Amino acid sequence: MISGESGAGKSLLFQAIRYCLGGNIDKSYIGVWSDEMHVSIIFKNIVPVSIYEDYDIPVSDKVSISHTLRQKSRACHINGKKVSQSVLKHFKQYLILDSKQSQSQQLLKPSFQAKLIDQSIDQSLIDDYHQAYQSYQSLFKRSEEIAKILIDAEDKEWLSYQLKELEECELTEDSYEVTSQEIKQIQDSQLLQQQWPDIQAQLYQVKKSIQRINSVPQAIDDQFKGYSAYADSLMSDVEHYLHSDQASRYTYELLQQKMTLLNDLARKHRVAPSQLYAVHQSLVERKEEISVAESEQASVLSALQNAKKVLTRLDKTFMQAREKEAQALEKWIKPNLLLLGMENATLMIQLPVLSEKMDTEIQYQMQTNPGQCFKDIKYCLSGGELSRLNLLLMVYMGDKRTMLLDEVDAGVSGVVGHKIRQLLVGIAKQRQVVAISHLAQVALGANDHYMVEKQVLDQQVLSSIRQLMSTESRYQELARLMCGIVNDSSTEKAKMLLSELT
Repeated sequence: MISGESGAGKSLLFQAIRYCLGGNIDKSYIGVWSDEMHVSIIFKNIVPVSIYEDYDIPVSDKVSISHTLRQKSRACHINGKKVSQSVLKHFKQYLILDSKQSQSQQLLKPSFQAKLIDQSIDQSLIDDYHQAYQSYQSLFKRSEEIAKILIDAEDKEWLSYQLKELEECELTEDSYEVTSQEIKQIQDSQLLQQQWPDIQAQLYQVKKSIQRINSVPQAIDDQFKGYSAYADSLMSDVEHYLHSDQASRYTYELLQQKMTLLNDLARKHRVAPSQLYAVHQSLVERKEEISVAESEQASVLSALQNAKKVLTRLDKTFMQAREKEAQALEKWIKPNLLLLGMENATLMIQLPVLSEKMDTEIQYQMQTNPGQCFKDIKYCLSGGELSRLNLLLMVYMGDKRTMLLDEVDAGVSGVVGHKIRQLLVGIAKQRQVVAISHLAQVALGANDHYMVEKQVLDQQVLSSIRQLMSTESRYQELARLMCGIVNDSSTEKAKMLLSELT
């Protein structure tokens, strides 16, 4: 048990524990007296050996965790070996149950609610049920996919017609670009053919003019001769090109017709002409998908019916086992609700009914007073009541992890405070409980009582923790918790309360 004045720094201790186990922390905690912060915790080992082997960590009867925080880095070690944050969090789930992070909310999770019921059921039955459920779900999903494909594929003739249209175009990924280039090439050829006589006449005229010039330097004469030879070669190549098949291998009309067809098809499919090849591929895949769906439909439906028969048989057995465990939990928790100050409350667990959707969620409902309707616990219990109900269920499950209870008694007083103490004492018989409390009624039940104190030293605030070893020091702290002041009268009351328990 940890107590102390408000603001003394009790929650800092829990923050350090959470940080050591992989949580976040404000880096402003370092840099005042040191460039780093170091936290170490030692637990009794309850982690399975296989977890150590998975991460090649030395096995011991204790789990030693150390965590160092610097401004730009952090390092964690488990039993002397440096590990990652993910490994640390894997270990954490076996070591600690943190009320602030999970306790009041995990009871609302379907997985946790199912775990409460399933923990005593034969594991082989659970495994068989879940395997049958997964098989059914997989086949059910595939049957829905096939049904959707075949509904969308009712007009197969139209799909075939679209494919035929595109296939007649002999599409490739660059059909449109190639056709455009070929049209441009023919247009350029036609233009050249129209203008070639004029160009050819000008070339002849230049040649004749050059031939009349005789008295020029040798270098210029050589260039004139080279130009004449180049002009002869150019005219020969152009004549050959204009009369060859290269210029007339496609008629302009045919290419224009192809281009018109491509543009029409693009408008029909509402895409750019360059995307027609992708449209064709998509239709081919669609046709193949329909073909596969048609061939699978009968076998999938048959397998689905068989899977449902297997699941229905296992569901009956599994639900009977669940119903038995649910009744046992309802019976066990009824008297224990007294520990929550909920004498008139009744818990009812509703199990799911087998359906095609296979909804496996379990509903925990509570009737807080006779005559009232049963409601889902998330709607009828406060956060504090949920937290304390969850503690009861942890006892039922036999959870062995260390519990961090950060002011679990917040918002309660009087008789309920005493009942919370009784609850925590019962829990502490099975596992370690580290709790922060402001109630003397709760602190009375602690096996070990620690006090957090705050002091100012050299204009810096320091929080320290000490165990209340002497009887007198414990009397004084209990007196402060009860009355707010420590005097002879309050101390005497603390003695009387503590003596009644011991």
